[in-house]
Amino acid sequence: MADQLLTTLFVVPELSTIPTTGSTNALTGGQLGIFLPNNQAATAVTAPTAKYIYLAQGRNIYSMNEGTKKSDWILAENIIDWYKVPGSLEQDPQVTEITGLNAGCQEDISITLRLDSFYIRAAYNNSLTRTVMVTTPCCNCGSNPCDTLDAAAITSVWNAFVIAINTDEILSQFVTAGLNTAGDGIYIQGNPLQVYGQGTSVDLTNFPYQYDRMFFWTYVMNGPQLTTDYEVENYCSTVANVAVTQRASYPQNLPAEIQQLEKDYWSYQAEYKHIFSNVNYNGEFQSYVDSTSAYDLYYLHYFEPITTGRDIGVTRKDEWTCIAVPNGAGAQSTIESILYAAFGTPDNELATPSTTTTYSTSTTTTTTTTNVTP
Repeated sequence: MADQLLTTLFVVPELSTIPTTGSTNALTGGQLGIFLPNNQAATAVTAPTAKYIYLAQGRNIYSMNEGTKKSDWILAENIIDWYKVPGSLEQDPQVTEITGLNAGCQEDISITLRLDSFYIRAAYNNSLTRTVMVTTPCCNCGSNPCDTLDAAAITSVWNAFVIAINTDEILSQFVTAGLNTAGDGIYIQGNPLQVYGQGTSVDLTNFPYQYDRMFFWTYVMNGPQLTTDYEVENYCSTVANVAVTQRASYPQNLPAEIQQLEKDYWSYQAEYKHIFSNVNYNGEFQSYVDSTSAYDLYYLHYFEPITTGRDIGVTRKDEWTCIAVPNGAGAQSTIESILYAAFGTPDNELATPSTTTTYSTSTTTTTTTTNVTP
C-alpha cells in the first residue's frame, strides 16, 4: 500500500476526538484513532499489553483504491526513537544594545548594520550592509576643544541615531531602534519577518514554507561611511560597546509549516504520487490543518515488523510515523495517555518556551520577549 512507506504524517483536526471504543469502520473523515491487533480502539489500559498498535485516520475524500489511512504495526520492542517536539508561535527578534560611547566633539560616528536572513540574501549579495552617521555636537569649549562629550551630549547623539535608523528607508523595514531608560545607549531590535505569498495561490507547489529568521551584526566606528569596502569592526578604534542581549529564534511547528509537511508527505498517503501545479489534478489532496495554534509533533521511529515470509534474512527497514496535534486540542490528552502507556515518556522532549528577557526604552513601554529554549 502507499500508506506504509518512509514517513506517514497524521494531522489531527482541532475539534477531532480519539475513539476509545469501536473499530476503524467507525472513523469519520479526518478522525484519528489508535487501534489494537483486533482492529478495536486502544486505550491507556489495553495498549501496553497489546502485541502492537497502529494508527488509522478516516478520509474525507473517497478513493476507490484506498480505505482508511494507516500506519504500519508499531511494536514497543521495535522502537528506535520516540520523542515530542512542542510547537510555539513565538519568534524572538534579535536585540542588540549599544552603550559606552567614547567620542569627542564634532566627530563623525557611524553605526553599520549587516543584516542577514533567507529573503535578505535573495535580494542582497553578502547580506544587507547599511550605515547611518551622526556628527557629535559642538561643545562650546572656547579655545580649548573638549576631548569627550558630557552625559547630555551623549544622550543627544543616541537620540540622533535612533531617528536616523528609524527613518532610514531600508533599515526601518528590518529593525527598530530606541533609547534606553538611562539615556546612555540604544537598543536595536529586529522587526517581525515579512511574509511573502503564502496563502495567495491555489497552486499547491507555490510559496513553500520557509524557515527564516533575521539577525544582524553591529559595528560602531568613528569616521564616515566607507564607500569602497564592506564595513568591519576596527578593534583598534572602539568607540562604543556592542552586546547582543537576545538572539533571534525560529518559531516551532506553525500551521503553515505543518501544511508544508502535508504536501511533502502526500506522495505516501494518496493514490497518486505527485503534487500538481494545476489544482484540478489534486482532487484527493485535502489539508487537515484547521487551527491557528502551533502544533505539537509526536515522532515514532521504529523498525518494520518481521512476519513469516516477509524480510526474512534481509536488512530490516525502518519507518517514521509523525502525529501533528494543535496545542491544547481535546485529542491531545488522549493521544498522550495511550502512547505514553504503550511506549513510555518520549525521549528528548523539548522544554516549553520560557520568558527570559525584559528591557525597556525611554520611548516605548516595557517589552518582554519569549525565548524558545530546548
